[in-house]
Amino acid sequence: MNKQNNNAAQLKKQAKANAVLSYLLEKLPVNLEETALTQGAIKRRRVLKSAADLLLSLMIYAISGMSLRVIAASAAELNFANMSDQAWQKRLVKCEPWLSHVLGETMRAPSCASKGLFKGKVVKLKDSSMVRQAGRGIRGGQTLRVHMCYNLTEGRMESVLVSDNHTAESMTIFSIDSNVIYIADAGYGKGKSVAQILSHGADALFRVTPNHLSLAEDQNGKVKIDMTKMLSAESKVIDFTCYVHTENKKYVPVRIIASRLPEDKALLARERKMRNAKKYQTKTSREGTFVYAEWVILMTTLGSECTVLELFELYRSRWQIELLFKRIKQSFKITKLPVASLQHSKVMVLLWLIIWAITERNVIGTEALLLEKQVDMTLYGTWAFHSFQFNKICAKIYSFFAISSDDSCDCPLDVLMRLMNHQSSRSSQYAHFRFA
Repeated sequence: MNKQNNNAAQLKKQAKANAVLSYLLEKLPVNLEETALTQGAIKRRRVLKSAADLLLSLMIYAISGMSLRVIAASAAELNFANMSDQAWQKRLVKCEPWLSHVLGETMRAPSCASKGLFKGKVVKLKDSSMVRQAGRGIRGGQTLRVHMCYNLTEGRMESVLVSDNHTAESMTIFSIDSNVIYIADAGYGKGKSVAQILSHGADALFRVTPNHLSLAEDQNGKVKIDMTKMLSAESKVIDFTCYVHTENKKYVPVRIIASRLPEDKALLARERKMRNAKKYQTKTSREGTFVYAEWVILMTTLGSECTVLELFELYRSRWQIELLFKRIKQSFKITKLPVASLQHSKVMVLLWLIIWAITERNVIGTEALLLEKQVDMTLYGTWAFHSFQFNKICAKIYSFFAISSDDSCDCPLDVLMRLMNHQSSRSSQYAHFRFA
């Protein structure tokens, strides 16, 4: 009777684990097994039999803070793989191309909702964020840059690239689509970026610093425009068309609009310039530095069909990608990455982004359901939606690990072997008191 009860309990436990596993796998690309082989994440089935097992183990590692030694023991207990922590470290680094592919496929899942077009065009945001490693010296203190293209119209991440800090912000990191408005901050606000976007039949809306531009009244660039004098006027809003230098003495037409900040905001902007100059030991004596700090200056290829007010309202939507980076970092409690190789840190960031891509899909589904029921969306906070769905995904991953684990105290020898100390000379505390 006891044996039958144990078997029934085991079957019930297995059914729960399978249900959780099915929930997680339906959020991921269907071709996990095939791509794991082609991308080199799995080479021999003798060690790792399933790509799903590999991805789940890495997800547990990403959200739990467990060491690779504990992950090795957990994977052995779950019958995923019987590998040492050193083998897991090597496997993790080799998974980078595959995880990049999985992230791309997860983000490309069909969207459940659309937030509408602007003047008949899709709106996309581009930005990057830095993630630093802890520590100093050769093995510590390295910096990663997460480049992202966010589709504001569909409300989802569209493209992500994790690189080292030597890959600067650029419009050419991702492909540029036609009939799209690209919005970015001053890091992208260069004439060369505008030319790249125009060459693909798209439009740009960038915040700019005039010190980084060469503006002219004519297409040949002979009559230069002094932005310092123009912004020194009493006007609160400026709107004019001109030409911006791209490269090799080439100029393209753009529209410059600027809005003067309120006095209190302008004072804060000037103080921020002074703090940054002291922090990074740079000079603030360059002509126009404090004049430009008092204005929000935008450069766009959009014409008179868009009013100044509409363009400033559109640019304010760029803040959505800043909030997205903030939500990701706060949800995963990222302050600094642990000291590790650059490849290891890239894989960790990719795993976080895969989990966040699943979170965003759930949030979009929730918003679509509320819109279908004609619920007032202003009653709900986006931050709360993301926090709830993120914790739900993490709970599913943890629950699969907890349900599938062996509840008995008797651990198999292959599990215990993965917890062995690398320093074999260390004695057991229990053995010391037992046999002293």
